[in-house]
Formats: sequence, structure tokens, C-alpha cells
Amino acid sequence: MKQKQILYEKLIQYILENQDRFYRVAYSYTRHQEDALDVVQSAVCKAVEAYESIQNEDAVKTWFYKILINECLAVLKKRKRLLLSDESSEREEAYFENKALSWPKTVEREYSGGGFMSKLDIMKERYDRIAIPEELNTRIAGVCVLFIAALNVSPVFAQEAEQLPMIGGLARILTFRTYETEKDDIAVSVEIPTIEVIAADTGIAVDEINQEIFDRCNQYAAEALQRAEEYRTAFLETGGTPEEWAEHKIKITVGYEIKQQNNDYLSFVVRGTENWANAYNESRYYNMDLRTGEMVTLKDMLGDDYEELVNESIREQITEREKAGEVFFSAEEGGFAGISEDVKFYINENNRPVIVFGKYEIAPGSSGEIAFEIKEISHDSAAEMTETNDADEAAQTPQMYEDNFAVDSKAAGKFAKKIQEAAAQKDLEALAELTAFPVYVGLPDVGVVETKEEFLRLGAEAVFTDELLESVKNADIDHFQPSMAGFSISGGGAANINFGVLDGVLAINGINY
Repeated sequence: MKQKQILYEKLIQYILENQDRFYRVAYSYTRHQEDALDVVQSAVCKAVEAYESIQNEDAVKTWFYKILINECLAVLKKRKRLLLSDESSEREEAYFENKALSWPKTVEREYSGGGFMSKLDIMKERYDRIAIPEELNTRIAGVCVLFIAALNVSPVFAQEAEQLPMIGGLARILTFRTYETEKDDIAVSVEIPTIEVIAADTGIAVDEINQEIFDRCNQYAAEALQRAEEYRTAFLETGGTPEEWAEHKIKITVGYEIKQQNNDYLSFVVRGTENWANAYNESRYYNMDLRTGEMVTLKDMLGDDYEELVNESIREQITEREKAGEVFFSAEEGGFAGISEDVKFYINENNRPVIVFGKYEIAPGSSGEIAFEIKEISHDSAAEMTETNDADEAAQTPQMYEDNFAVDSKAAGKFAKKIQEAAAQKDLEALAELTAFPVYVGLPDVGVVETKEEFLRLGAEAVFTDELLESVKNADIDHFQPSMAGFSISGGGAANINFGVLDGVLAINGINY
């Protein structure tokens, strides 16, 4: 027993003294910080669980590195596993594995001349420059403390580290695949997440949801690229040049954000964005109850009266935020009238649901996404306020559109009239309220304008050129015909203002000169 304790403490000491090296090795394989942290943590967990299998205490280093490298390769394989079964994916997988496994041979083959040692020194210097994240020590020390406490060995060490947070959980989010491409000055950046079950025998099934996420991310990227290519074709066919197109700096991004990851819940959002327009931007929220292995709903978290509880909480928060200066739509303007069945939400660090509304849903687009944390309130209070609101409010739903083809000529003309009035008065603030951001503004050295504030800083004199004012004034706004690109207010010439359906409502999406 004494010998086992000595062996175990030697292993713990070796791990704590060399954790930076382990991370650099893992990062050299994965090229991703979070994956490298997960690899090291997983390797340490497996090592301390299997420490009794060490035959020779002098071989700890070799034994541990074998575990570490296997974990690195497992991540590389997982990125390219069954979901990527076509020939190109198989070649890519072989490339990653061979790249990692054959590094020493590659170096020797490439630098086998007189300069080999100097080149190797350069590579070592690059390796040593890999930054070590602060989270590494917390993760590794937490794992070591967890196992020391369980085995009741080295209590002194456990006492010194008792303030460190424990690392655990039944499941976690990992990056499954990342890639970046560029074609015809259209940049694409994709980072696909996957749910990994850590603990054994949990009964949690994630293959179906992982497949859904993988398919949706790739589908969004492909459809967005097609839309961008159609936009480019239309731009060039209407007189634009490749150089002018490049100035648009078009980018498609697919990524994810972890909202909560603990022993109770796993909550994250997968987003797809196109920086030249908001119409096709997507946010899909995933909330898993790790105690049941099921996707959690608001009813699961708040009970049968969840609608009343949520509506009351949001109304109270809107009232307080309006007092602080925030702007929300009124009921007549399509403001908040109650949550829908498919309302979006995530779970925050307090294990509370947070309701999310997209741009233009309940407030001007300049407000961006708006979130409300739903705190616990009494059922009596919710019922009382519901009765008051039912008596005082008549919910009015604004006109929403699925796409540009759902907009009739009259509605398009009515919106265009507002644009004409703003232009005639050179009212940049009014024009901004009709605009979805980011928006393309074809002034020299401008391009994509990200926010309303940035747009207003351009100044009315710069935006309302004589050519634009003349074109907008003479435009026929009574006979619009819908198209995939939307609608264009133009009286002839190059200057025009384009608008279309963005997040279900009409908004300006481009100003050309």
C-alpha cells in the first residue's frame, strides 16, 4: 500500500511539474486551445485512474506521453470520423494523422543538410512560444485534487489546493471541425461544435443531435455561399467591377458560443451570419438537461404557468429598462406582446432561462439582440399582472414576411415612401431607423457599416449626395416587383437605395452611388 501511494504521488508531482509541456504537445497536434485543454485534462484523468498499471516508476514519462498522444490522435480522428466519409474527407484525415505521427521524420527529411540543427532550433523556439492559458493549471490541479481526495493520499496537497474549483460534468462541448476558405473575395469561416459525453453509463444519447448540428452548419455555409455568389454575379452584371466587389469584404461565419456547461445543464448557441445583410442570419439554441439526457423546455424549468411567468418578468424588465433610456417598440409598432411557442432561450451561469429576441423583433435594429433573464416570481403576482395586461392591452402583430416574394407592391411602396421622405428632408436619423445593420454604403473608403452610430457619423452631407437624392426622388415606387435581391429605389443611374425582408420585416440593406 505504501509503494502504491509513493507511485501515485510521483505521478501527481510529474503531472503538475510538466503540465505546460503537455499542453504545448497537445496544441501542436490540435491547433486549437480548447481542444488542447480537453486533451490534457482527459489524459491526466486516464493516467491517475490507471496509475496502478505502471510497471516501472522510472517509465512514468514514456507511459504518460503514450496516453497523451493517443488522446491527441483521438481528437483528430473525431474531427473527421463517420460524418465525413467521402473520399476527400478520408484523404484529409490521413493527412492530419500522418502529419502528427511523422513530424520527426519530416523534419529530418526536410532539414537533413548542414542546417538541420539550426532549423530544429527554430522549430523548438516556436514550440516554446505556444502560450499557456491560465485555465490549464485550474483544470489539472482540480483533477489531481479530485483523485487525491478519493484515494485519501497526500492530504497536505489536498489542503493546499482545496480552494481550486473542481472539474467535472457528464458532458461537454468540443469543436468537431473548423475550416476557412475564400472564393471570389467571399470569405467563409466555419467552426462546428459537438456534444461529447464524458461520464460512462449515463444513458445520454447525443449522436442524433450532433448529426443535426453538423448537417445544419454545413448546409447554412453552403446556402450562404450560394447567396453571396448570386449577389456577386448581380453586382458585376449591373456595372460593378471585381475591385469594387472586393471592397465589400463579404464574409460568412458559422460558429458557436457556450452559455452553460456544468453538472446540471449544457447550453449553447450555434450561429450563422452573413455580414452584408441580416435577412438570413440564424441562431439556434440547444439546452440539455444532463440529469435526464433530454432537451429542456421552459415548461420543464418553470412549470405549467411558464408563459405567464415569462411574460410578466419581461414586461417588468422592459419598464425598468425604458426608464434607463432603452428604446422598445410599442404594441402598435409590433412590440412585445407575449412569448411564442418557439421562443429562443439559453441557460445562464445561475441555471436560469434567458429569453432572447433577435434584431427588430421588439426594438429598433440598433439595439441588436435583446435578452431577459427570467427570475423566480410568485404565481399570484403573475396571475394578477396577466389579468391587468389582458384588460389594458390588445396585442397587435406587425406585418411579418417570410421573404421578399411575400411582400406585395402596396407594402413595398409604402416603405419606399418613408425612404423618399427621409431623403427629401436629408434626415439621416430617420433613414437609419429604416436600415438594418450591418449595411453596405458604397461611398469611397466606407463599404460595410456595422452599426447605427457608425452610420450616423458619416454625416447627412456625405450620404445624401445630389445624385442619390435625384435618383430616389424620381423613382417609381408604385409598381414594385419582388425579386430574390429585394427592391431598388432608383430613378435611373448608378445611385439607388435597396431594401428587402430582413428578420421578417422590411429594411434598407444597401446604398449605392
